[in-house]
Amino acid sequence: MAKVSKEGINPPHAEVCQALADPTRIATLYELSDGEKNVGQLGAALGCNRITVSRHLRG
Repeated sequence: MAKVSKEGINPPHAEVCQALADPTRIATLYELSDGEKNVGQLGAALGCNRITVSRHLRG
């Protein structure tokens, strides 16, 4: 595997990886893969309150 310096990393790629490091955000993506859901529906499915879901959606 080639060695990559920090300067060689694409910033948007790094931001996506950082965002997906949170298990709640990954679970949110799985929930949304079934179709659109509002914040209340996501909260119920994820076991989170609306404030927490909204925070993850704003990311």
